[in-house]
Amino acid sequence: MEELNLENSNQEIIDIEKLSTKKNEVILDKDNKFKVVEKDYYDIPAISQSQVKDFLKSPFHFWQNSVFNPNKKEKEMNEGMRLGKICHCLLLEPENFKKEFGINPSTNFLTKEGKKFKIEQEELKKIAINQSDVLRATKMIECLKKNKEVSKFLYGSLTEKPIIIKDKNTGLTLKGKLDCIKRLQTGEIIVIDYKTSCDVNAFLKWGYKEYNYIQIAMYNKLVREKYGREIDYFYFIIQSTKKDEEEVICIADYMQEGIGKYQCILRYGENKIDEILLKIADKLEKYEKTKDSLIWSAFEGIQTLSFHDSMLEEKNQDYERF
Repeated sequence: MEELNLENSNQEIIDIEKLSTKKNEVILDKDNKFKVVEKDYYDIPAISQSQVKDFLKSPFHFWQNSVFNPNKKEKEMNEGMRLGKICHCLLLEPENFKKEFGINPSTNFLTKEGKKFKIEQEELKKIAINQSDVLRATKMIECLKKNKEVSKFLYGSLTEKPIIIKDKNTGLTLKGKLDCIKRLQTGEIIVIDYKTSCDVNAFLKWGYKEYNYIQIAMYNKLVREKYGREIDYFYFIIQSTKKDEEEVICIADYMQEGIGKYQCILRYGENKIDEILLKIADKLEKYEKTKDSLIWSAFEGIQTLSFHDSMLEEKNQDYERF
């Protein structure tokens, strides 16, 4: 596939919603209307790409974070996750910043005042952050916006776009919230996902290990059902979270080796998603009947330890004497 040309993009961008087929889209309220707000979206009992990734680790990991779990435990937000969420909000929906975050006048959440402030913000359904978090995230977003290549990619995008559909094979509801999506006059659809990382090189090197192909394939599945065609270009914008490395920014795609390679990733990812959805649907059905939490055990049956073949190929005196 040729490299995407975004020159003169002011004339190329058109309304993505004009392409919508509304096919298979879920209607969630009695008035046949569905308006997603931030808190509602995350509470929707639906499968997201991150939940598929959790199931790939194990059914246990899926169930711990699942919206279907009545005893779901909220993930503890570490420093990296908190910084990433602030950056996402400042870049993609700055108008919601005050709704989403409460800024701690102190810098320490371990003090009596800090703990009290955090509890107060949780009751308001806000994320408690420090002023230092805001300053750091603001610096990162300023560097991002100064990057001309990044600006070209983000220009004209619909941001934080939620898509909810019914899976035809299982009947499960699927959901995804796309950071950025836009369509060119050629009809081509571009999806962009913003990531923050403490190690950009590792992100690029271990795309398979982090199951990023699952995210691409799930978004493609959602876009195809919503707009009637597949994603033509998928890009990650990755920014370093290390101090004084705010200008370390990378734009990465999955198409550098040609359309054949990209389509192979999509098909492999969607096949894997379909496989996982069938397993999730089966386990959810069994759980509804039995309420047996062992259905979500991390491992089923006896597992086998793996050893590298090179161990068996080695020939030395220590082995031969046995």
